Amino acid sequence: MKTSSTRPRARVLQALVAFGLAVMMSVCAGSAASAEQEDPNWWYNGMHVDEARAEGLTGAGVKIAVVDTAINPNLGPFQGANLTVSPGTSCAAGGDPVSEVPSDGARHGTGMVALLVARPVGEYPMRGIAPDADVTFYSAGPDECVDGPDGRTSIMDAVLRAVRDGNRIVSVSMGQSEAPEADAAVVAEALAKGVVIVTSSPNHNVETNLVSPYTYNGVVSTAAVGRDGAQQTDPDGVTPVIVPSVTVVAPGIGILGLGNADGWEGYSLSTGSSNAAPLVAGSLALLAQKYPAATGNQLIQALISSTAQARLGKPRDETGGYGYGAVSLRNLLATDPTTLPDENPLMDNPLGVPTAADVAAAGGTPTSSQEPSASPGAGQTDTGSTPGTDAPPAAGSTGAMSAALPWLIGGGVGVLAVVIVVVIVVATRTRRTPAP
Repeated sequence: MKTSSTRPRARVLQALVAFGLAVMMSVCAGSAASAEQEDPNWWYNGMHVDEARAEGLTGAGVKIAVVDTAINPNLGPFQGANLTVSPGTSCAAGGDPVSEVPSDGARHGTGMVALLVARPVGEYPMRGIAPDADVTFYSAGPDECVDGPDGRTSIMDAVLRAVRDGNRIVSVSMGQSEAPEADAAVVAEALAKGVVIVTSSPNHNVETNLVSPYTYNGVVSTAAVGRDGAQQTDPDGVTPVIVPSVTVVAPGIGILGLGNADGWEGYSLSTGSSNAAPLVAGSLALLAQKYPAATGNQLIQALISSTAQARLGKPRDETGGYGYGAVSLRNLLATDPTTLPDENPLMDNPLGVPTAADVAAAGGTPTSSQEPSASPGAGQTDTGSTPGTDAPPAAGSTGAMSAALPWLIGGGVGVLAVVIVVVIVVATRTRRTPAP
């Protein structure tokens, strides 16, 4: 798809929920019924994160950026985390990156960071996959914001800030339909500097107009699956969400998040591809900690070659929506990325940009990450930033991935009871014109 130097006034679904919280299930902290349900941190045990901890892998020394709308960095699960909030936003209209009001946007951004660095607190403890990583939050502005500076969208301007601040991995659980040339240049610069961009993908099959940033060349895109390997479904609860260009799938259904509509003291469960992105980003951070000399290209090579699907010699699933397969943290951490080609294997994504020539012009061959600098504590601001293997599927099994998920947990586990289901779809047009 061609990009244009003049950004069209097309419909934009930048809203975090468009790529993020498609379904929220409220669960009040302290509820006896909730305590009897399955562990909402199922992904932690299913991905065998405890084995990574036994290796001493916590993400220490790896810089991860999270691009979203807003965050409340002062919550209990963030205490002790290396969390920085970059001042200002990338929205041309301004905005505040910190919010103590539990709006949808603030809870979304807070939840994405929590999946990386949260520490257990209270009756319903959240766990982060890379709790000792140096995480910086970058605000793209309020939900309705589209325009950033210098022809860039606010999302990609926030990514640019993250890249130039020296972050190793950038997690983006947002999306939009605009893909200007200035945004493609941001991706080219990131790839040239060896930065891995991990994004979410659409949560509904009807969101075919959404193209950015998950379809840019070189970008890792993720989709959500549950503990049984089943894909996220459309609101009808039956039709699986299939995004042909997805790179990998990861846990994203029934994931514990901070806060609910009543306040920050409670918790909620969420379903959406937004959850998958930080879990993939955190997995890559653990690998980068173990192999600090690996380039961004090699980290991606390790990611897509270590899935159970890849280990079985199966090709990328381009019709079923599983991509290269389900992320296997066990296999990933057993892979030495420095032995793999220093070439980005995702340069055939739908947008077709940036090209290899664009990446070369932006800085040449990607290099390994540099030593990160120390980060301020939770709630402080960053003044340097400007506004073993898993069991394979049974022989003869069919389907791209349903039997090959590394986090499957055996019998005796009930299905999450839905307490309250709220379907949220937020759509905006450029210049804040409502979408039909």
